[in-house]
Amino acid sequence: MKWLNGLGMVVAGVVLSGCAPRGRVGGQDGAALAVPRYATAFDAARATLRDSGFILERVDARAGVITTQPKTTAGLLTPWDREQSTVTQEVEDLLQRQQRVVRVEFEGVDGAALGAENAARVRVHVVVQRLHIPGHKLEPEAIRQSSFYLDPVLAEREMQPNYAVAIKQDELLAARLTRLIEERLASVAAVSP
Repeated sequence: MKWLNGLGMVVAGVVLSGCAPRGRVGGQDGAALAVPRYATAFDAARATLRDSGFILERVDARAGVITTQPKTTAGLLTPWDREQSTVTQEVEDLLQRQQRVVRVEFEGVDGAALGAENAARVRVHVVVQRLHIPGHKLEPEAIRQSSFYLDPVLAEREMQPNYAVAIKQDELLAARLTRLIEERLASVAAVSP
């Protein structure tokens, strides 16, 4: 029985340490990678995101941007999802409704324009968003009698039935995606003459 209390304290420590948002929400940070050919790197980034289970939302080769739709996970309850890098992230995603959005940006090296054969720099950003569901009224005596109310001010601002707020960047997932892009590029280079 003592081990159960100890386990409860460990879980509580992980949960409490993971509740405060850390990291930056915006800025130029993110995992970066220099690549010799822009077109090959763009295709590798697109394929890596698809293979990682993300649904592509914007694929703009001219602007050098790839973004994904928000991907929600239930943390520990969905062990097949690979977005979390730590146990703390698994617990956070279990206790909070969170989703991740990936943005891959390409820029020319030394001020050069993006061109199919030009060298480029790839930067991967992953933003963790927390979903909020306003208007949920819990019934204390019978949970199935809980209800929702519509707030006209939130509905006017398109924040009803739910809305997402960016809380931090997931630098660990960004680094992992960058490494996967790099590995894909290495395998393409090994195959091509």
